Amino acid sequence: MFFLLIIVTKLFGQSGYIGIPVDVVPDDKQKHVAATMFLSTAGYAFGYGITKSRKKARIIGFATAMVFGGVKEGLDSRPGGTGFDFKDLGADLIGAAIGTITIDIFTGRRERRDRRRLRV
Repeated sequence: MFFLLIIVTKLFGQSGYIGIPVDVVPDDKQKHVAATMFLSTAGYAFGYGITKSRKKARIIGFATAMVFGGVKEGLDSRPGGTGFDFKDLGADLIGAAIGTITIDIFTGRRERRDRRRLRV
């Protein structure tokens, strides 16, 4: 679904990485949001597959994305890097939250649908 969003926004001529004009949100921050959305979704799916608990999966998904974002910023702070940026961490936080909340909503819907099927 995430990749479909990117394709659609690119087809309609939006200038930013996730479809927001670059003069509103810089392209680098959009990349941070997109990457952590993907990482949090992947972490959530992994956590839910192991634990079958939406609460634990939320924590795993969010933590996965934030750990990768923190490590990336740590690597940027080394000599020759672009420097540590709290705004990048903020974009990581937003992407991790969006990704985790979105997949949690879809997982909850699937669980409710499966319970209704078992009742019939």
